[in-house]
Amino acid sequence: MVSTTNQILVLTFACVVGIAGATFVASAAEPTVDIEVNNEQFTDGTEIDVGSDPTVDISVTAETQINLIELYVDGIAQRTFDPNGTSFEEEFQLTLDNGEHDIQIVAGANKTTTTDGVITKDSGAPFIEYTEPFSTPDKSTPPDVTTVTEGQLTLSGDLFDDSGVQSIEIERRFEYRYANSRETSRANYEIDDPGDSFQQKILLGNGENEITAKYIDEMGNQRRHDFSLVVDDRRAPQIDVNAPTQVTEPSATISATVTDNVKLQSVTITAPSMGNKQVVSSRGPEPNADRLQVNINENIDLSEGRNEVDIEATDVNGNTVSEELTVEYVRIIEPTIEIDAENTTVEGDSVSVQGRIFRGEVTRASIQTRSDSKNGTEIVDIGGVYTQDSVAETVTIDQTLTLDTNETVTEIRVLATDSEGTQHEHSVWINAKTGTIGDSPSAVDGSLPSDTTPMSTTGPSEETNIDGDSDTNGDTTDDNDETNVETDENTLAQDETLNQPQVHNHRQDSALLSPL
Repeated sequence: MVSTTNQILVLTFACVVGIAGATFVASAAEPTVDIEVNNEQFTDGTEIDVGSDPTVDISVTAETQINLIELYVDGIAQRTFDPNGTSFEEEFQLTLDNGEHDIQIVAGANKTTTTDGVITKDSGAPFIEYTEPFSTPDKSTPPDVTTVTEGQLTLSGDLFDDSGVQSIEIERRFEYRYANSRETSRANYEIDDPGDSFQQKILLGNGENEITAKYIDEMGNQRRHDFSLVVDDRRAPQIDVNAPTQVTEPSATISATVTDNVKLQSVTITAPSMGNKQVVSSRGPEPNADRLQVNINENIDLSEGRNEVDIEATDVNGNTVSEELTVEYVRIIEPTIEIDAENTTVEGDSVSVQGRIFRGEVTRASIQTRSDSKNGTEIVDIGGVYTQDSVAETVTIDQTLTLDTNETVTEIRVLATDSEGTQHEHSVWINAKTGTIGDSPSAVDGSLPSDTTPMSTTGPSEETNIDGDSDTNGDTTDDNDETNVETDENTLAQDETLNQPQVHNHRQDSALLSPL
């Protein structure tokens, strides 16, 4: 007979076992799913590119019986499996259209496991819609032959591919004859990761150019196009000249830019002093980017008068153009004499004169200090400014001369002889007491207001009253049209002019007191 105590223990054990069993069933784990696409692990968020229908390997294990396994492509069930057990494994080929597809695999047991990813199938080569130098709508193939007018152009187009174009390879071949032999010029261009479009500059030869273009996508699919671009250049080169029309020096710089659509065969500049000079000489017809534009920068010697210069350019197709220009060399002989008033100073009974003789051809030059006396004008001191035997274009005046101690105002006179033997003179007057310099004795002897600034005389002078306006005869009229008045100072200036030696008066031609 079983005791009551034993009965209670057995009942308790049975309850515990029952409860434990119920708890185990309720806490069963989710199914474990392992997926491979073309031997590549496929998990949540995976993106896989394939070039053909992929092989899918699915393995599922669960603690309870697996109810169903289903594979969806873009939300539509493509494969369904009913394992009827706690484990499952299947390998199969998934049929897909070209393009990107959302893949979902659901395995259900006591619970479900879902795996989402993307498979892109790209079994076709890229398509191209060309936009230059021809157009191919609807992704059609390029024309076999296209005629163009320029030797450098852009090949461009839009790209279409499911996985994306990885690279573009372009080869240009140009066959030509040179020196009785047949030659081939080749150029290769490569574009990596072009994206959705491309642009590539290509240099062509004059005539037929064979083009091979290869477009390779991420899956290794390749599309190849073969076509010809024929250059027919009937436009002559262009010449853009930058040159002076007149110069005062015996040489000039001629600058020009010569351009052509295809290639410059020859460029020649012709001038009397240099004859014919070939800037670009004739070579073979092979493409050359450096021959699309040539810059000219030539310094040529000039003869006095008009100098004719000619620039001629010919391209590889025989188109020729010439540009004629004239450069006139005007020789300046008459010099300009200038006294530097600011730096000319009085020191005791002498004056230090600073200035220059320029813009002409000087063969000799001297400087004097002179004063007026009862016997006329007398030379107080004299110095040599330029005593060389050659012709000078610029001479510096730096002389110290004695002043007339008996006179307040002394004339400083510069004499310069040009290369044709004509003497030119220029005078200023200096007050020995104040150091003031002017263009006449009256301008520095105190008879004019102290703030009067001596002005240079560069043309026929007119006698002007301080308060009046000049008329054509040198007379002045005040604002009330009263009687003309001549100053004693003007009369003195006229008398001094009559006493001057008969030489060319340079005071009429140059700046008198311009600072250096």
